[in-house]
Amino acid sequence: MQGREDPWNPFDGGEVIVGEGVWAESRGTVHSAADSARWFAERNGAGDQAEPTRDEDAEITDWPGEHPFRLIAVDHSGHSFPTTTGRWATTTEPATTAPMQCGPSSPPSSRSSPAGC
Repeated sequence: MQGREDPWNPFDGGEVIVGEGVWAESRGTVHSAADSARWFAERNGAGDQAEPTRDEDAEITDWPGEHPFRLIAVDHSGHSFPTTTGRWATTTEPATTAPMQCGPSSPPSSRSSPAGC
């Protein structure tokens, strides 16, 4: 999952700059979200890339097969994580303190997390 407007991990790849002005510091370069997804799909043994589909503000690209892989590119979103409300956090809304459900009995929409639980 990658926000198209992520300033810390650019969606299209390139140099990662942290800070501004005299405090700006390069953290090196990163691959694009699409190139990274292809790399992981290949290593996962996924099949050929399917045609991307849209679901509101998200473009979904799947690599089907026995070991599938999925890239979700989220429009109008930067460097954030899904919230328990189903909305994307912004700098103007407070972060939730509700625990994230995680595990095989959780609904599919709550199983993804940055920690991979």
